[in-house]
Amino acid sequence: MTEIELAEKVIDWLGNDGWEVYQEVQRFGYASRTVDIVAVCQPEHLKFPIVWFIECKTSFGLAVAEQADHWLRYQVAHYISVAVPPLRLRERTHVYLKNILKLDGIGIIEVSEYQSRNNYYCDETLAPRPYRPSWTRHYSRRQETLDMLTELHKTYAKAGNSDSKKLTSFGITRDAVVKHVRSYPGCTMNQLLDNIDTHYSNRATAKATIPAAIHKGWITGIKIVKEGRVIKLYPKEANINGGNNGDRGTSGIEGGYPGAE
Repeated sequence: MTEIELAEKVIDWLGNDGWEVYQEVQRFGYASRTVDIVAVCQPEHLKFPIVWFIECKTSFGLAVAEQADHWLRYQVAHYISVAVPPLRLRERTHVYLKNILKLDGIGIIEVSEYQSRNNYYCDETLAPRPYRPSWTRHYSRRQETLDMLTELHKTYAKAGNSDSKKLTSFGITRDAVVKHVRSYPGCTMNQLLDNIDTHYSNRATAKATIPAAIHKGWITGIKIVKEGRVIKLYPKEANINGGNNGDRGTSGIEGGYPGAE
């Protein structure tokens, strides 16, 4: 069972229990750690949603315990758990780690390849507990977690993927640039920025950074063509008739940007 398969079983289990599930969430922004699963639900007896972080691993060891402890120290969720294959309690290391997690309040979800009597693959053998006695303490950190979650986090990248694929603010901008240029080949930077939202703090930064990202290969599938003094953007496979490499001229592509000169 791969980590993705294990995570999918956990996601199905959470969904059947009424949790909204978000995958591969980068909690603290660029170059920070990513949590495999963030589950959110709104209990009737509480005024605020509950946030649950779950780290998935195909083996129960120090690696997954450390990942869970990382989130525990930052107090960005109400509950922290690990999801792993069934524990082998005859192994002393498994018993020891389980006791450590219990002391820290970290839960354990055991995921089997075979369905149990209740038709689930998951069995919560150790329930997590809130890190703090007060549910409202460090409320702002948990609220920040909720505020950063988007619908794209539910499907953009599969939890446990080995390709380091995750949703980032730059990734959203990159996808928007590629989508727009493919829809309107030959658009200028101004036309692009008039029609997409970016994560950059201002327009001038976006105007300078996006071409640099294309040159460095951070945004793929797009090429920059100078037509006179105007910089235009095309899909990489586009066949340009004139206007290439700084020469004067206009694009020979049909169906370009509406209103482009």
